[in-house]
Amino acid sequence: RDTTMLANATGYSVEEVEKILEIWETTRVDDFAAQALPLLKEVLGPNDWDRFRLFLLEVQVPMMSGTAYAELEEN
Repeated sequence: RDTTMLANATGYSVEEVEKILEIWETTRVDDFAAQALPLLKEVLGPNDWDRFRLFLLEVQVPMMSGTAYAELEEN
């Protein structure tokens, strides 16, 4: 929660970091990701996005077995 350190590390202003943290605290994680990932993809560009996506798939996703998901019912 050190907004000054986060601002210095990211290049965002302290006010922008505070706004992002407020959104993070008041929004469900899956809703936050749905809003943030498209913006992040634009900022990163194609090569960095592909590396980040690979990191998510290989490192993060295997540890997310408790994440909410829906199963389609078979009729």
